[in-house]
Amino acid sequence: MGKKQLLIVFSVVAIGLVTGIGLFVTDRDANASFAMSEMTVKKLTCGSCVSNITTALAAVAGVESVEVSVTTGRSQVLFNPAIVDAQQIAKVVSDAGYPATVTRQFSNEQYLAMQNEEAKLAEIYVAKIGQRLLARDEFDQLVTQRLIAGGLQNRPEMKQQIVKQTWQSLKQRILLIGAAETNRVVVQDGEVELKIKQMQQQMPNFDNYVKAKYVSSDDFFRQIKEDMIINKNIQENVLAGISNPNQRQTRFNQWFQDLIGNSPVIIYDAALKQATRSTGGCGSGSGGGCCG
Repeated sequence: MGKKQLLIVFSVVAIGLVTGIGLFVTDRDANASFAMSEMTVKKLTCGSCVSNITTALAAVAGVESVEVSVTTGRSQVLFNPAIVDAQQIAKVVSDAGYPATVTRQFSNEQYLAMQNEEAKLAEIYVAKIGQRLLARDEFDQLVTQRLIAGGLQNRPEMKQQIVKQTWQSLKQRILLIGAAETNRVVVQDGEVELKIKQMQQQMPNFDNYVKAKYVSSDDFFRQIKEDMIINKNIQENVLAGISNPNQRQTRFNQWFQDLIGNSPVIIYDAALKQATRSTGGCGSGSGGGCCG
């Protein structure tokens, strides 16, 4: 391969919730033996951090392209697995001062499937929301969490209802975090820690609440950070300069409807299609279905 070129996408594409991130769109040779890794990256504060990571990975043989979101702290790296592996890449990023953890890996076969075949894509993802691909394991984990939280794990007849509720809330959240990413909204970890301390003071059963609702304290931290990013974007970029409550509500409703209308949603998973179809939601049709 000739001189490496690194593709940088800085806080533009909606790749943000939990651990699922959107795919690279490339026109490279379909036979190229690339694999892909997804990582969470900490201590990202601005574009300089992205530049530092890109510079560090530019020196790594086998790294083909890099995508980093300073808003959500997530990254994708396309690489040649015969030369380098995902853990080595994460170590380089960590050594550059940005602690990185590999959250998901895709073989060359899986990567090609994600590019070319919707049927194989559905083995890994349940849907695409805007530019974000929603991982099957992520979605299933959230459904299971809700079943357990509601004491419904032994009531299979309730699963479809929980699937529908999870889908609707997750779809909205992904669209909202994507809008914040488009505007390059950033919330520092220190702000999140302060918010959590305030919650601890206000909630007498705080620890029990976190254990019941979230997989881990890290998951809780990420959720709070995303909430703060969403709210910051709405206050600064949607409702700025509007003080009248009715006007604020009207403006938000208009903005959110536009966001939904301009964000195609494609469902790959047959069960999720059926669940949404039963309430007139998106997902109908053999091609995966789109809704706006």
